[in-house]
Amino acid sequence: MQEQTQVDTTPTRLSTGGATEKSVKISVVKNGTSSLVNLYISAHEAKEDFSTSLKAVAESAGVLPAVLRKLVKALAGDKFDTARKEVEQLAMVFEEAGE
Repeated sequence: MQEQTQVDTTPTRLSTGGATEKSVKISVVKNGTSSLVNLYISAHEAKEDFSTSLKAVAESAGVLPAVLRKLVKALAGDKFDTARKEVEQLAMVFEEAGE
């Protein structure tokens, strides 16, 4: 069982450079920053890993990375049908109106 840490949530008065002051709970900030920094680093690393993998798959498949990225984004979200319609309309416009 994990031990819970007591957090002092007493507001600290900080000057904002003007006539007004804001109450800031510094202890909450201090206690939260470690996990937030770890999450930020993980997100950054995941973004780099995704980009590297996307480029490798796109190159192997012979498609542009931007095209594959749009497909993955549509598949991962809830707007796949909307994205498909946009692609179909764009292809039609290119075919009919393009030179």
